[in-house]
Amino acid sequence: MYICKKETMKTIKNILLMTAVAGTLFVASCTKDPVATTNTTSTKGVLTCKVNGTAWQSESASKMYITPSDTSYGTAAAIVNGELSVQGLKITGNDTSRVVMQLVLTPAKTGTYSGTFSLQAADGALYFPKSDNNTLLSIVMGYTCTYSVTLTKVDEANHLLSGVYTITMLAPSGQGLPDYKITEGAFNDLKLM
Repeated sequence: MYICKKETMKTIKNILLMTAVAGTLFVASCTKDPVATTNTTSTKGVLTCKVNGTAWQSESASKMYITPSDTSYGTAAAIVNGELSVQGLKITGNDTSRVVMQLVLTPAKTGTYSGTFSLQAADGALYFPKSDNNTLLSIVMGYTCTYSVTLTKVDEANHLLSGVYTITMLAPSGQGLPDYKITEGAFNDLKLM
């Protein structure tokens, strides 16, 4: 009975952790202003990549957005108890896509972290084409997701993070869902919270 509870708690913890990375970084006080669309040109402090060959860029860290499912910063990164969480959100019209990463850092911190996402693993990186719970569940429960994140700078003294990443997400067969190939992913001098 104890082993069952321990495994159940681990699965619940991992689901809550990925849900938190994918849709939170909630703030205590929020305004009810409508979601704004911005055009960002600088790639410093944001996540960039190509999603199936199309350029993608997250909003800046200083922007806060209220969507139907959560309140988020455009870009956020934090290290808590040796675990790095990174998220980038894009808000353009109906596009509420995001990239999320959760990595258990090695003592060196820099280096390559790669693998296949699973609810039992502590590490992972995912792309969500829409920021809502249905998309979250569809991706987490049905897609086969592999990732590679290379951290080139983890400067905790100056609160800066840089690196590159790729994510490949294969849809479950027979459901008519698209695959997602995230290439040329990069982040330069993300501000660590």
